[in-house]
Amino acid sequence: MRSISALAALALLFSPTLRPVAQERPDLVPPDSEPGIESCLRPIQPSTRCSQLTYDSQNFIGAGGTERIDGGMTDFGASIIDAMNEAGMLIDVSHCGDRTTLDAIELSPKPIAITHSNCRALNDHRRLKTDETIRKLARKGGVMGITGVRMFVRDHEPTTVEHMVDHIDHVVKLGVLQPRTFGVSMDDRF
Repeated sequence: MRSISALAALALLFSPTLRPVAQERPDLVPPDSEPGIESCLRPIQPSTRCSQLTYDSQNFIGAGGTERIDGGMTDFGASIIDAMNEAGMLIDVSHCGDRTTLDAIELSPKPIAITHSNCRALNDHRRLKTDETIRKLARKGGVMGITGVRMFVRDHEPTTVEHMVDHIDHVVKLGVLQPRTFGVSMDDRF
């Protein structure tokens, strides 16, 4: 049986009133510049309310989800978390590695988000989030958005919306009681 919230979330995905409020690549620091809070927050527009800490690979903040070794959040990353919280921004750890994600959840006094990922328990891909991570996110009041990228939904075809809803149901079972978001990294073949 599917949860009502999962079906309602699917309907929100196609809402004509949604508008982008996030920045996916805040980690790009020019190679000739020193990392600093200002240089990381400078590209953010006043309307940006959410930003990722990493994009798959290691940066000055922490490790991305495709890194072989994840040393967790750096001291500089901890200062970025403080600055984002002070600015009222939502912290997104969708592309962060496991240790970096857990550190961000622990370090942030406010709830954070995994805006577009899925459950590793249902599909063993390193970019997806573990049950431990999802539970800790839920305990801190965070939210998780489910993505429709086929290789993150299922490791073999056919991949359907039903399989995507399986991830929503799994997140609900782990304690994220009201999943209200869908990641916009969609696969156009659904």
